[in-house]
Amino acid sequence: MPPVVQTLPADYVTYNSATLHGVITEHGSLEIELRGFEWRTDAPGYSQVNAEGDSILTYTFPNNLNANTLYRYRAFVSTSDTTVYGAELTFMTQPAPAPCNEPTGLMQTAVSDSTISIVWTDNAEANEWDLRYRMNNGVWDTVDVYGTPNYTLEGLNS
Repeated sequence: MPPVVQTLPADYVTYNSATLHGVITEHGSLEIELRGFEWRTDAPGYSQVNAEGDSILTYTFPNNLNANTLYRYRAFVSTSDTTVYGAELTFMTQPAPAPCNEPTGLMQTAVSDSTISIVWTDNAEANEWDLRYRMNNGVWDTVDVYGTPNYTLEGLNS
């Protein structure tokens, strides 16, 4: 007996990502060697990704989908003898967010041995920013800032 797989609706759909779901409803008598999803746009041919999970299948695209695009996908499982597919479902990515003007006027307002307080001018009526910082030639860290255009970085090396 081959396994039976079911494709489930996608969720967490954004302009560049989505999470696919499937379930193996019957494992059958054949050993499953590979499990995952096949996906495509309206172009011919499927791409394949491996899924996490034993019976519950999940795969999240790593922010590499095209905005405002219809995607087709189906869950699959493969044994040494056959590949079994679930029904093909679709999802539509959201339109890309409108670009906003870059903040200006970044300046420090207070500095200590382990903190620095900074402010900037919004320029876009935004209420959320990604603040990036690093030591000289170090790895960038990112902090999400909400509300007002200011933030105090703490725990810094003097």
